[in-house]
Formats: sequence, structure tokens, C-alpha cells
Amino acid sequence: MQTYWVHFVENDYPVGCQLGCGVTALDSADVRTVLAETLSTADYLDRIASIESVAYEDIEENHVRPNMGFHLRRGIWYPNGI
Repeated sequence: MQTYWVHFVENDYPVGCQLGCGVTALDSADVRTVLAETLSTADYLDRIASIESVAYEDIEENHVRPNMGFHLRRGIWYPNGI
């Protein structure tokens, strides 16, 4: 499993994902599967600007880390609650 940070096209992102979306997945292709399984609409898959591998220590520490869910299992961990 790997942690990823997903950036969406500016001003066209799922609710709560203004900063991006944190996902743990098998690989970058699986990130799209996780998003499709979790978000209420698959329309956002076409609005992904980038998918980047990210280490925990590189995750923004003032807003994202305090508000993220469990990142060691497959799924969306930021924003927490999706």
C-alpha cells in the first residue's frame, strides 16, 4: 500500500477537497478505483489534475494532518469522513 495525494482541476473538485484528497491504494491506478468507489459521482475522475505519491512526513502539518483519517489502510484518508 502507498499513500497518494490527488489534485483536482482548480475550482472543480469534490466537496471538502479544495486542498486535494489523500488516498491509500495499491498503486496510482487503484487510486481512481478507490475514488470511484467512494465519491458519489464518477464525474470527478475526469477532473483529476495529478496523482502523486506522498510520504507521511511530507503531508501538510497544520491543516491536513490534524484532520486526516487512518492512512494505513486502503481508502480516502483526507478529507476525513468521505
